[in-house]
Amino acid sequence: MITILLVGCSSGKGGTKTTEKDVVQATEDTYKDYYGTYYKVQAGQLDGHYFDDYETVPLEDFHDNDTIQLKSDGTYITKYDSYTQDGILFSKTTSKYEYQFDGFNVVRNRNINENNFKSQKSILLYDGAHYFKESVLQEYVDAGATVLKEDEDSIVYDITKWRIENNERDGEENHLENDFVTIDGLLISVNYYYDSDETKVSVYEKR
Repeated sequence: MITILLVGCSSGKGGTKTTEKDVVQATEDTYKDYYGTYYKVQAGQLDGHYFDDYETVPLEDFHDNDTIQLKSDGTYITKYDSYTQDGILFSKTTSKYEYQFDGFNVVRNRNINENNFKSQKSILLYDGAHYFKESVLQEYVDAGATVLKEDEDSIVYDITKWRIENNERDGEENHLENDFVTIDGLLISVNYYYDSDETKVSVYEKR
């Protein structure tokens, strides 16, 4: 059973005016224990609409280095690694969104644009070669991806424009999402996709 901590709000005493700075400070104080980096430790998926009954989804231990970071400035950062079928790490992806707390739900802004979202992909090199699909890489370039950094180990692309142009699956019309934190130091991410009729659940642990 997952327990969620609920926090009540009260108005100021004696008619004292509350400033924007006071609100920001109150928010930071309320959620200070929940800022930080969460590592994915379990994940599972199930065909069908189980968004409101997510505990039905069977979970398995997860050992890759996928993370979500919640920052006090309202930045929500995801990082995930991609591997070949042979277990070779071939890319690392980092994306930065805006978010806010609603109670202890973590509401990620999925209406992304170049002002509120950034994404970059590091393609790893092995003796000058890589395992990334050339057709996908060409899509990035055609969408305006630029090289941020290049050395003997990797090429880092800014893929922000491509992600914005290809956001249909993550958009609100196709994708229900509920992320929430718990008093046990967990972040639970529940997702339902209309196009594939599947529910996915991931459990992250703060470290």
